[in-house]
Amino acid sequence: MFKNYLLTSWRNLTKHKTYTGVNLIGLVLGISAFIILGLYVWEDLSFNQFNSKYDRIARVVTVDKARGVSSQRVGVSYPALAEAMKENLPEVEETVRISNQGESTIRYNNENYLVQTSYLTENSFFKIFDFELLQRTYDDVLTRPGTIVVTEGFAHRVFGSNNVIGHTIENQQGNLLEVVGVMEDVPPSSHFQFEMLQAMVPGEGQDGFAQFLQSWSSISFQTYVLFDRPRDTEAYADRLMEIATNNGGYEMFFPTFIPLSDVHLNSSDILFDLNNRKSDISNVYIMSAIAFMVLILACFNYVNLVTARSASRAKEIGLRKVVGGVRSQLIAQHLVESIFMVFLAFAASIVLVYSSIPVLNDVYSRYAEMNWLLTPEFIGLSITGILLIGVLSGLYPAAVLSSFNPSSVLKGTFSSSSKGSLLRHSLVVLQFVISIALLAGTMVVYQQMDFIFNADLGYERDQIITLNAGQFANPENAETFYQELSNIPGVLFVGASSQQIGSQYGRSGVTPEGISSEENIITSVTNINDTYIPTMGIEMFEGRNFSTQYADSGNSVLVNQAFLRMLGWDTGTDKTVTFGATSDNPTTLSIVGVVGDFHFATVRHEVEPLIMFYSRALPTLSIKLDTQNLNSTLSEIENVWKSFLTNRSFEFDFLDESFAQQYNTEQTLSQMIRHFSLLAIAIAAIGLFILSVFTVQQRRKEIGIRKVLGSTTGGISLLLSKDFLKWILLSNIISLPIAWYFLREWLANFRYRIDLDFYPFLAALILSMLIAALTVSIQTYRAATENPVNSLRSE
Repeated sequence: MFKNYLLTSWRNLTKHKTYTGVNLIGLVLGISAFIILGLYVWEDLSFNQFNSKYDRIARVVTVDKARGVSSQRVGVSYPALAEAMKENLPEVEETVRISNQGESTIRYNNENYLVQTSYLTENSFFKIFDFELLQRTYDDVLTRPGTIVVTEGFAHRVFGSNNVIGHTIENQQGNLLEVVGVMEDVPPSSHFQFEMLQAMVPGEGQDGFAQFLQSWSSISFQTYVLFDRPRDTEAYADRLMEIATNNGGYEMFFPTFIPLSDVHLNSSDILFDLNNRKSDISNVYIMSAIAFMVLILACFNYVNLVTARSASRAKEIGLRKVVGGVRSQLIAQHLVESIFMVFLAFAASIVLVYSSIPVLNDVYSRYAEMNWLLTPEFIGLSITGILLIGVLSGLYPAAVLSSFNPSSVLKGTFSSSSKGSLLRHSLVVLQFVISIALLAGTMVVYQQMDFIFNADLGYERDQIITLNAGQFANPENAETFYQELSNIPGVLFVGASSQQIGSQYGRSGVTPEGISSEENIITSVTNINDTYIPTMGIEMFEGRNFSTQYADSGNSVLVNQAFLRMLGWDTGTDKTVTFGATSDNPTTLSIVGVVGDFHFATVRHEVEPLIMFYSRALPTLSIKLDTQNLNSTLSEIENVWKSFLTNRSFEFDFLDESFAQQYNTEQTLSQMIRHFSLLAIAIAAIGLFILSVFTVQQRRKEIGIRKVLGSTTGGISLLLSKDFLKWILLSNIISLPIAWYFLREWLANFRYRIDLDFYPFLAALILSMLIAALTVSIQTYRAATENPVNSLRSE
């Protein structure tokens, strides 16, 4: 029986090739979109799950409750907390501390090589996380000062092979580092991304560093723990605070745990974080919602097309019933046909997904892996999905077709029911409700991203390159270097700072004039030279900039407007700030200038109070370039660089590109919404076209009679179009308030955001009406211009 059902289904599908093609296109697009978005959702949800101890690993996060901070959660903790947890929490099996060393240059065989990221860490790193060592055992590595573990890719790039145990490289400080291990490359599904690990073991003459590792005077290390079994991390907040307090920790720093599962999707607010590939759980919800909506649109199309063809299959059903076919058999036949159609669409979708995922990974800067489609879980879900989609999509059409009265059909008195018509119109309305919401969402997301990229940051970022020159042992050499760069034609300004603008600055406790030293006030801090402010185009709000003309530059600071607002000051240039007020050797500095607020971190966070110190020699260069002869200017900068910094690679970034990279997650989400919204609109338009074909066919004789009675082509076209457009207008009335609510909630996640006005929603309404009008105009015009003799000939 089942074989007969399959054979009959195949004959029906091959007999009506246009019908089958339209059905397959809609289903293939819907299923492919669902699988693609599902892969990206799975990529986010499975982050870090390659670790076998995934559910036992937690990370220490410090809640900073001091006055002056915009985001309370920071990713760093006390250096001594790791050992203290092992001593005081029996359920903690292992701990590890990590310090991000950032980008650096190493030297091997008289060649410079750029290290994108390296970490200073401990041997226990390999006991907690599953990074496979290709050479040496876990107990042998990172136990001695000056030893490193490198990734396999780094080993091949620098040494030409991974058989490099015992080789030495020179870091930018001139120290030799011995390779004691080679590990597999870090998988893209890890929030750690590095090329080199260096032992966090003090060497000879590093007594200060050894003391720092046991200190409670600052929060500076990323700390992870391995529990004996999965634990409720929130239950440890009081115990961690007790440990810190008993060891002299600050009362405004509250250490707590978050599980490893939260590091990727629930850490977007955390500052001082080595995880630069964070996403957000809201993005997972958005992608999942779009995936289901597109799939539902495709299923609605299928139901509409099958029920629209019901009249053409009426005689087939009538004959089957006359020769003894029972309703259950007819339902089974149509369900098998539906499932078979979904299976064919699924097979075509897999081919489409396999061919498109590598391209989409490049477009979206994502890392979805195709081998997920070969897992038993995916295969099981696929089989379930095919059956579920096939049954749900085919159940109503099967019930409609099997309910036909054979006597009415064979006598020629059969007509479609009004219930079927209402269902088809309802499905089209639901399709456009979804599509219009996605269309409005696309516009709002685009506006928000455009607002971020074009927002007034308080500094200039165009035609500025940034370079890391490292630390200078001699300030005079640094100033000579800066001057040589300034002398290059095409270089407008050269400024130096301790960190690149747009990255998170450090923080420090401070006691402003007139404030009690008992009050905990923390501000962001950075160091700049006297040319940095003009280089970056930062506005001087009050007072003056640092200058070599003033002898007090080393005893003065600049602050921003947010610093004044925090303290309620109207002016700042007649005030002082003190560092280490409660120590034996406090330092008091004068405020000589106030700069306008600028976003030295990301625009996700509010501008924090900032203090800037003066320094002559700093590692991060910002160079403002003329737009003329750019390549020639860059070549001359490289020549000067190589003449001064022989042990550093010449690597630079354009500041505007670095800024854009900070918002890769938002850009990717914006692109996905835009692309899949267009796909949803296309699927909905196909559904509307199907409905217009069916409706025009049903009203063919009515149109003929109207033409005979004198109706014009324009009048008939308008009459038919009105019937469709009223349903699209209803879709807008339902969809736009829903879209407005959810978009308002999404925008609330941004500290700086657009005002949600009515323009995107008005544009969505107009566009949806235009798309609908263009879609149905083909059929309405054809029907209106047809010779009425053809439609009335059978009467």
